[in-house]
Amino acid sequence: MMGIRQGGRFLPKTESTFGPGIGPIWLDELECNGEESSVAECIHEAWGAGNCRHDEDVAVECFDTSSELVTDTRHFCDLGPQYCQTCADCEMLTRFPAQHLQIDEEKSSLVGPRLLGLILGRQGGRFLPKTESTFGPGIGPIWLDELECNGEESSVAECIHEAWGAGNCRHDEDVAVECFDTSSELVTSTANPSSGHETLLRPRPAILPSVCGLRDVDEISGTTSPNRRGKVIAGRTTTPGAHPWQASLRIRSGTKSTHWCGAVIVSPNHVITAAHCLEDYPKKAYVIRVGDYDTQVEDLEEQEFHIEEMYTHEKKHESIRYNNDVALIKLKSSRESFVGSAIKFGTKVQAICLPDPGSAVYSPGRNCTLSGWGSTGVSYAFKLQSATVPILADSACRQPNVYGDRITTGMFCAGFLTGGIDSCQGDSGGPLTCVDDGVHYLYGIISWGHGCAQPNRPGVYTKVTHYLGWIFEHLNL
Repeated sequence: MMGIRQGGRFLPKTESTFGPGIGPIWLDELECNGEESSVAECIHEAWGAGNCRHDEDVAVECFDTSSELVTDTRHFCDLGPQYCQTCADCEMLTRFPAQHLQIDEEKSSLVGPRLLGLILGRQGGRFLPKTESTFGPGIGPIWLDELECNGEESSVAECIHEAWGAGNCRHDEDVAVECFDTSSELVTSTANPSSGHETLLRPRPAILPSVCGLRDVDEISGTTSPNRRGKVIAGRTTTPGAHPWQASLRIRSGTKSTHWCGAVIVSPNHVITAAHCLEDYPKKAYVIRVGDYDTQVEDLEEQEFHIEEMYTHEKKHESIRYNNDVALIKLKSSRESFVGSAIKFGTKVQAICLPDPGSAVYSPGRNCTLSGWGSTGVSYAFKLQSATVPILADSACRQPNVYGDRITTGMFCAGFLTGGIDSCQGDSGGPLTCVDDGVHYLYGIISWGHGCAQPNRPGVYTKVTHYLGWIFEHLNL
């Protein structure tokens, strides 16, 4: 009756035989007579209502006519992509390295990778939408139509949609989603050996969080602030929590510390910064602060850490100043932190995602966001500032009247050749983030520039994809 298989024999098993499920429980108080063509025709409470718990889950063992045993552990979708219908029929997919989910083509682009991950029961990973019923039309009821999501929802049920089971979609409009598990995916560094690396293949480190690049607070326009260790000029005061991956590299002085450079959280134990930010003091002089917004006030999620290890690129400044300007810092865990982790994540503290070298697009004109507590042109900022700047074409950045041959393959420029908006002193080491499908990725590390916000002197950034091999190597140390 449920449409898992046509024919065959089904043996119900109680008491969570295969373990409790996860995710929303869509139906409670379900009463069927066995003649229904869809579970939606049964008597039941409202979708998503009820008081069931996952320790009450029932599993089903399925026997086909050839006596082959097929075990469905909690979710019909485990039987394979051909049995996976839209949304409510399968809240998660597991077991296979690549799976497919049929969803309505009209709204598929509005779901976003994070919500797809929740629907599929996979945290992190890479999702590739495929149109025109790539894997064939689905079967069974289509539960959701007119689905509108912003990508930040914790469940597909939070999206705007028509009533469950209503709508006019047809299965020849289905969109498929191919899912790739990136936890063991090899990442290629395409760096030129002369720039400081050989071309490398490295596994994605397990320390990287499965959920990253998401925030609970949106950026809003604030007040406008009135320029080579980078700055935010003509930026805006951010909203607390709008840049939860922002960190501050600080210099200790007695019992206090002072902001020195920016940094960015990439794992519960690591931050990335610019190599030149670690040149002037010994390791014991530095501390890392996360969860900060107003440097004059102790914020609720603010945490400060001593440094266990500092890794600066072995070929920093090679051939030209600020070449290979990247460093990775490993934090010391505090007594209050989670076992094995230094940073405690929360609504104001999260990790940024590292980009996939195969899909990261440094397109000229693409708008990305920089942030920091650096100079506003008058003084260092007390509250975190941010600015939106476009990525510039390498040809524009390498013009003789701009930076010429001082731009290496591990650098790129972002900003305006007319000047006016830029990073400035105190921002170096901080993030330049770009958004893909609602997820924020670290594309650049604020590195250097001549002056601040001057004509023909845009900001220069370390190109993160160029150094992923080096970063992954040192995350594994």
